[in-house]
Amino acid sequence: MNNNIVDYKSFLSKKGLKRDPLPEKLEMTYQLKDGWVIFGAGIPNPCFYPFSSMDLILNDDCNSKISLDPKELAISQNYSQGFGYPGLLEVLVYFQIRTHNLKNFENNYGICLTNGAQHGISVVLENLLDEGDSIILEEPTYGGLFGVTFARNINLVGLGMDDEGILIDELKSTLSNWNIKEKPFPKLLYLIPTGQNPTGIIYSNKRKRDILEVARSYNLLIVEDDPHYFLQFGNDEDSALDKLPLEPSFLSMDTDGRVIRLDTFSKILAGGIRFGFITSHPFLNARFREEVNGTMFHINGISQLMMMKLLEKWGDDGWNKHIRMAQRFLKYKRDSMKEILDKHLGDLVQYRVPDAGMYFWLKFPDIDDTFDFIFKYMVDLKVLFGAGSGYSCYQSQKQYVRACFSHIPVDLIDKSIEKFSQTLKMVLEQINFY
Repeated sequence: MNNNIVDYKSFLSKKGLKRDPLPEKLEMTYQLKDGWVIFGAGIPNPCFYPFSSMDLILNDDCNSKISLDPKELAISQNYSQGFGYPGLLEVLVYFQIRTHNLKNFENNYGICLTNGAQHGISVVLENLLDEGDSIILEEPTYGGLFGVTFARNINLVGLGMDDEGILIDELKSTLSNWNIKEKPFPKLLYLIPTGQNPTGIIYSNKRKRDILEVARSYNLLIVEDDPHYFLQFGNDEDSALDKLPLEPSFLSMDTDGRVIRLDTFSKILAGGIRFGFITSHPFLNARFREEVNGTMFHINGISQLMMMKLLEKWGDDGWNKHIRMAQRFLKYKRDSMKEILDKHLGDLVQYRVPDAGMYFWLKFPDIDDTFDFIFKYMVDLKVLFGAGSGYSCYQSQKQYVRACFSHIPVDLIDKSIEKFSQTLKMVLEQINFY
């Protein structure tokens, strides 16, 4: 990697500048080590730990079992470094090298464990943005971002998209015409390149390269939030493949340390495990780790142990088998929902078939505000969608809804879309009558 960013400190917030790692001599007074008597560590006695053994039964064809080592289980119930278990970090380093073809990992990257991707967003933005700073993002985008940015009065600049990603001409124009007297020049681009939430598009490789070039020209960092990376569907010709070729990430294309990548297993495994990780330049990674250490010590120890043992047991073949199952399942669900939408709604709805992820982004030209429509007509029917305004930094997108097809059985999708269609047609008839 040719690191063209000379001074990462210029990207840090005031808080991030103060997030220096604990001096080693101070830190060692709180860490348990074999053969040492550490009076500085305020930890409970191991006899208090509620779990002495644990077996994990996997949801596979043969109900495989993972028995957690009692010593490791005891360690997982104790405080640990915010960095995470060394064994788990080794697994994740290998995972990222294999997935994104990363070179010289130790010198160019670091990994920070997070309590899911939402926590990762908070960790990154807390250390890079001060109140009133600016960030460029997609319009529409992931609504959970606003929970981090609105309360801190961050200037959000949403740019339009086409089928290949954020519009490059609009990005260049926005940056070249930026008035720093009105608001600070942005430090970050926040992008969701795979199964973009909520539109479901996948950024083209050319668009990624163009965005990276713009980021170099204007000295920006890119936050690559990619929870749906492994939920790519491919095309019909790919359906028989045992391993679907995945589109390259921004991280894999980055040559000068501008990409901060957020990963999570929430969408591919289980959201309740609350397990994610940030991959970034070592300088930034040190600040992110201290943010985690200073706010929550570390993520759940038992979750760390479970994830480490699962990934070790699966290996490459088991992981590939699992994600291929998920891809095929979600592609079936997507195709089923498309048929249902066409059957019940026809010309009343407009949409683009998603390339990845688990959402349809549906436009209803005859509805002025889907939020009002949903809560006026659909609550009594117990059928709810994500109103489009919740995915807009401008509270626009009011004719849209986000519809997740992952967790709802196909027959229930059919019945629910039929209810929505009947209600919409009834309302439109009443409007036309009056």
